[in-house]
Order: sequence, then C-alpha cells, then structure tokens
Amino acid sequence: MAISETLSYLIMFNVIHFKQSWSSADPSPFMHHTIYSIFLVLAIFILAIRLFRETKTLFQKAIFIFFITTMMANLFLNVGRTGQLSFALALIIFLLIQFRLSILKTLIIIIPVLTTVFFLAFNFSTIFKNRTIETYRSIDHLITHRTAMSDSTGLRFMMWHTAYEIIREEPFFGVGIGDDIDALHKVLTTKKIQYQADIGNISDFHNSYIQITLYGGIVGLFLWLITIAVMFRQLDDNRDIKTIGSIMLALLTLYMFIGNFPVSYLTILFTLIIGITLKRPNKQMAL
Repeated sequence: MAISETLSYLIMFNVIHFKQSWSSADPSPFMHHTIYSIFLVLAIFILAIRLFRETKTLFQKAIFIFFITTMMANLFLNVGRTGQLSFALALIIFLLIQFRLSILKTLIIIIPVLTTVFFLAFNFSTIFKNRTIETYRSIDHLITHRTAMSDSTGLRFMMWHTAYEIIREEPFFGVGIGDDIDALHKVLTTKKIQYQADIGNISDFHNSYIQITLYGGIVGLFLWLITIAVMFRQLDDNRDIKTIGSIMLALLTLYMFIGNFPVSYLTILFTLIIGITLKRPNKQMAL
C-alpha cells in the first residue's frame, strides 16, 4: 500500500507518466479507484489498531501517524465516493469494537470528526468536490424531472430500474446464472426502450444484491445474506482481529451496493482477511 500510495501521489501531481491509463484525473495505479479506496481504508485502520494497541517508540508512532494521514488524504483526493463512505463506516466499527464505546458516545465522537474531514475534503479536493456535486445534481434531476442523467449515478438508476422489471417476472428463483443479460435486452426492447442507448451494452448491473436476486431470486439473496450474517457471528473474539474482520465484511457489504462481487483484487483481499479473522476450530473439532 505504501508503494501504491506513493505512485498515486506521483500520478496525481503529474510527476510520472508510465502508462497511458495513469492520469491525474484518476490516480489509482494498479486497480479501479473504488477497489483501491477499500484497500486504503483497510490499511488505515490496520495501522490505527497497531498504533493504539501496541507499545511503540516516538519515532515509530510518527511513522504510523504519517502513513495514516497520507492515506486519508489520498482517499479523499482520489476519484470515487465509495471510499469516503467506507471510511465513515469503518470508523464507526473501529470505535464500537476497539474502544467498546456505546452507540451514543460513538456518534458524539464521529459526527464532528466526519463533518470536519468532509468539509476539508470538499474545500481542498477538486475531485471530491466535483464528484459530490455531480451526485447531488444527478439525484436532484431524477427527483425533479423523473428522468435519469447519463452520468454514473443516473446510469446505475437505469440499470437498477431495468433489473426491477426483470425481478418482478421471476421474483422467487430468478432467471438463472447467465440469463440475466438476455432478460435485460428483452426488457429494453419492450418496456424500457428509453434506456437502450445508455445501458444496452452493460455486462452486469453494478449492484451485487440485485445481481444475486436476478440469478437466484429472493431465495438466492436470502441465502447470501445468511452467509454474511454467519461470518459476522463467527469472527474471532480477539478485539483486534474482530475489528479487522468486521471492517472487511462491512466494506464488502457496502461495496456490493455499487459493484459486482467477486472482482479480482477485492476477492483476494476478502478471502485473505476473512481467512485470518474467523474463529479457529478447537483440537477436538479438528479431529
């Protein structure tokens, strides 16, 4: 992450131009900016746990604080909005589990902290400001005019609205894996012709919960939610490990609202972290 972060800053300030895809407008060197934001958030809180829970020299503390600060800055200077929401969600979990605070005390701490962070990001990060305004305008246009704009937010609405029409026809068991795109084209040519030019060539619906419901209906979605709930319950009782596992699961559930899981980098990270943080069976169970 230190290497990725360094490259991100060098790309951001136009110091290096190694790949054609590297641009100061989207300074994520090795992966999509949404996935990179999740990696950043998890790295920030792993460092924070070690900073608060381990005895360190003044120099070591300075190094940890430096990287936490630069990663937070990188998170808000980068493209995308999921990373900022992920940070807020992870901070809540960190305070609840790591310091065992009540929900009220957590809110008392988190509201001024997040307000300050988002205010600074909005005023000093052009990318963050533009993306926030874009989202607001898109939602406002949708509410006011009852039509979606052809930006990232508007396109997602078109996809989800179309998916709703498909799910209405096969609500319990879905259309089956691989048949969702055929169902999409059928709806676009019969019920949602106005969306055809914008989303006619999509390969997924940019929402894992909708995608699962399309594949397996309400039954499939229910089984997936049960799986996530069981993993939450089976996290290790160690406070530090449980914090990391809870943050990873929370980041995954958040990402699934706007992306299709599994995706390569995130799948690897999720498997690694959950494999480490789930409870170990005792010797009797292992036998």
